[in-house]
Amino acid sequence: MSDKGRRRKTIGLEGPGMAGEREKLTRTDVAEAVRAMASFPWQEMLDVQRETAQVLRGIKEASERAAGDGAAGKEASPTRAALA
Repeated sequence: MSDKGRRRKTIGLEGPGMAGEREKLTRTDVAEAVRAMASFPWQEMLDVQRETAQVLRGIKEASERAAGDGAAGKEASPTRAALA
């Protein structure tokens, strides 16, 4: 089978930061990108993000408590208190 009569289907891609450059992507390029995104460990990333948010909330709460304790003459490290 000859490729002589076939045209490659391409998709023009233009976006911010590309300075007017235009890149041609084939359907195969797009399919590979979709497969790569499908295999990315999204759930693991979301779990790490959730854990990070919990730690930051703990630090904020400990900092607020330490600010109250500081007024009473007690010195405390909010980060150590949150991580303890």
